[in-house]
Amino acid sequence: MLASAGIAFCSCQDEPAAEYNPVQHGSLVQGKVVPASIEPYADGRMDGTFTRRNFTLYDKKAQTGGKWVAQTELLIGYSLSVPSRFVFEDGCAWEEIMTFSSSTGPTAFGTALDAVNRKLYKKYTPLIGRKLSFDPVRNTLTVGKTSYRVMAADQKGFVLAFTSDYITSGGNGGQYLETGSYEPAAQVNFDGESYLRFDSETEAYDWLIDLFRDTFGEEVNLNTLYNGVILDNPYFNISALESERDRL
Repeated sequence: MLASAGIAFCSCQDEPAAEYNPVQHGSLVQGKVVPASIEPYADGRMDGTFTRRNFTLYDKKAQTGGKWVAQTELLIGYSLSVPSRFVFEDGCAWEEIMTFSSSTGPTAFGTALDAVNRKLYKKYTPLIGRKLSFDPVRNTLTVGKTSYRVMAADQKGFVLAFTSDYITSGGNGGQYLETGSYEPAAQVNFDGESYLRFDSETEAYDWLIDLFRDTFGEEVNLNTLYNGVILDNPYFNISALESERDRL
């Protein structure tokens, strides 16, 4: 859900965009956005990598008086929508496949990838290309199916906001707001030895399935890979990875 209603606007902003705080006195306040600092990445004229320098989760509900209140601790089981890094290249945003969930633990993909990396002494990091677009009128950056509001942006970084609705067990509801500040970082190099590009999750899963089978066969005892760590159920079968792929 886009953060659209109830946004105030600020005409003055002296600090760099990456240092801008979009939540002021409990309200989401629009800062200055320089379209030319975002548009070249969306249309493929420029490549760049940005890492998140800070992140804040806010809550708004009846009990907060309709104000955004910062959460001091990340909620158990809550999965962030504002990523730790953006890799812009060839007009796409390249995202890492989820390898761990705060609610369910490691994914089958994450377990298999870690096992292969340990066995082969590699640091393979698969990334998936997402369609990227920027709307300078609405100040929205859309990556795949997810849209973020750009709260501030200049040549040195940007700040994004993402809102979502929730319903509690008692039937009451509210909203969460995530804000993330981003600064330029060294560009990711898709060299085939560490960072790898794929057009879809299915393509990445197929690559990992083939690599896992070539490395271990159908199954691996993870206890043989983890120094000093003994798992009660150490056997990982390739069927778990195939089943996870088929549920995509």
